[in-house]
Amino acid sequence: MPMLLDDQRNRQILDGFRAIGILLVILFHSLLISTKLVQKSGGTNNDFTGIDALIDAFPRALNIAWHAVGSEMIFLVSGFLLSYLLFREYYRKGGIDLYDFFVRRLSRIIPLYLIALMLYGLDMHYSLEDLALNLLFISKAFDMKTIIPVGWSLEVMMQVYVLLPFLVILVMHNRRPVLLMSVLMLLSLLPRWIALSLSQGEYLIPVYELIYQGGGSSRLQQDLYFLTIYRATPFLMGLLIAYLAVFRADWLCNFFSKPLLSSGLLVLGVILVALSSGVSIQDKDAWAYTSISQEFWLWFWTFHRFVFASGISLLMLAILHNTQGLARSIGGLFQWNLWGMFSHNIYSIYLFHFICLIPAALLVLVPQSLDRMEIFVSQPKELIRMIDHISVIEVLLIFFLTAFFSVKLAVWITRYVEKPSQEWIRRRFAQQQA
Repeated sequence: MPMLLDDQRNRQILDGFRAIGILLVILFHSLLISTKLVQKSGGTNNDFTGIDALIDAFPRALNIAWHAVGSEMIFLVSGFLLSYLLFREYYRKGGIDLYDFFVRRLSRIIPLYLIALMLYGLDMHYSLEDLALNLLFISKAFDMKTIIPVGWSLEVMMQVYVLLPFLVILVMHNRRPVLLMSVLMLLSLLPRWIALSLSQGEYLIPVYELIYQGGGSSRLQQDLYFLTIYRATPFLMGLLIAYLAVFRADWLCNFFSKPLLSSGLLVLGVILVALSSGVSIQDKDAWAYTSISQEFWLWFWTFHRFVFASGISLLMLAILHNTQGLARSIGGLFQWNLWGMFSHNIYSIYLFHFICLIPAALLVLVPQSLDRMEIFVSQPKELIRMIDHISVIEVLLIFFLTAFFSVKLAVWITRYVEKPSQEWIRRRFAQQQA
């Protein structure tokens, strides 16, 4: 029986969601490096003129860029894709080949991860304990150094991947699998609420203060962002959607076959995304800081990522299961060939886009004046003292150049490093298995 991802259109749509996720990650990091460069505007620690100007000028329509939800989209789609493959295997074969699953996951992750550890490790001091915990994908769990800038997310994904096939088996042996997954997904919010409730008001620290501090944050805020126990919700949401796509495919198709209902759910998805990522958390004068009670932030930070992932899930389901009306129009945007280039190389882009971020920023900022070019040539470390203002156009140029360099680098890495290493590992361990 044909399944959801047997259709090329549906695979292209998922490519679109993954590509937008990685582009949101790059945009957030472009903003982050821009605020870091101007946080000592005027040469003093208390002059935030450059950051204030950037925040005031940045379009409110792009508030999503400040929310760092690109990783949420990647977690959701990755959880869906892997769960879909596992459920499909269970449906067709009556079980899961755990050995094959782990060989495939490790062959996908380990080679490039080791290269990234080596490259990023050249520019930082770390202990053997740091290295060991990074290699085991548990450095954040022990509050140790993460050598790769995005290493925390690789640790989250690896920890989830270890548990995922066993969770699929548990679901398949449960009499009410949809209820079980729904309860697990809702329970995954409980640790966030408990941590925030017991934090003595740490959730009241506004995001703009963290921006002024150059991204510094409290231990609670770091844990909520970096630890798997607080980031499991999108994976569980992807698990539920994948089960429905494999075992309740007819019901999903019938449910979304009604154009009016499908369009309504699309609109609801957009509303949920806007509600969760449209708040101006970066602006100290935003209504959320001036007009709403402090209790709002407890619930906002508890449900923020859940609401965003729910909105993306509704958009994804409606577009995948309906080819008429509004769903068809929006689906066409997700089928651009450009998205495939980012999606098919997403792992390389994710790991190595930081390497492209610095040269992109230099290409945009250094040529602004002869003085900057002279300083860059003679004393490159002093260049930061001259960058007291970065415009929105410059941030977007940094973003576009980083995305361009990253995808070009990733295509090369995927072709000459990732795929050959994957094939070698899979052949090697398949022979051992035999």
